[in-house]
Amino acid sequence: MQTKPIIENGIIAGNLYDKHGSNNIVVKYLMNAFHTSLNKLVAKVDISTIHEIGCGEGILSIGWAKQNIQVQASDFSQQVINIAEKNARESKVDIEFKTASIYDLKPGIDDAELIVCCEVLEHLDRPKEGMKILTELAKPYLLVSVPREPLWSCLNMLRGKYLSRLGNTPGHIQKWSKRSFLKFLSSIRSALLTNNRMGTFPTVLKNEPIHLRISSTVSNREPSATTKPPSEFLKYFKTKE
Repeated sequence: MQTKPIIENGIIAGNLYDKHGSNNIVVKYLMNAFHTSLNKLVAKVDISTIHEIGCGEGILSIGWAKQNIQVQASDFSQQVINIAEKNARESKVDIEFKTASIYDLKPGIDDAELIVCCEVLEHLDRPKEGMKILTELAKPYLLVSVPREPLWSCLNMLRGKYLSRLGNTPGHIQKWSKRSFLKFLSSIRSALLTNNRMGTFPTVLKNEPIHLRISSTVSNREPSATTKPPSEFLKYFKTKE
């Protein structure tokens, strides 16, 4: 279902396409796989607080709040936050919402045991700066997700969308394949290691979503594989012991 785009400060906010509420069989399959993978990763860690950065309309945050997890959620768009607050009220859950850019979030104020940032990095003009902030907020877990290219754009074209843009979703200014996103994460890790903020990098699972653990000690036991969503993939890692 195509939704009217929300434009704030010249930037597209929220979901341009209501993939969470779509009745398209393929979209529903992809989103079910994505949610299954996401929930399995969240369930792997013993946490009581989550901060979803770039929460959009609040769909994911509401789901976690229903599990009695303390949730805070932020987005740069006040219009989108207004929608998320309305959705939370209708779902009868308590979530602390905040209007803020990822670049303005501060450790000690906006951190949580698990930081979740799904489909945000591809919108950023300074994704490395954004990732550095995410790692500073994670106490100690961080889970990020980006569209998998070029598959994402190809799927858009298959449903007849954004053909003049070769399937690229409006607002997406960064594009990563699985390999290039791993390289991007490794570059962030290297920069943080320079500041002695992280320890060794373990072996990455071949299965998707890729489950990473960054800590001062590498466990010999790798986490089990989770359901593989074909169009999006998640990266999950621990930022410190």
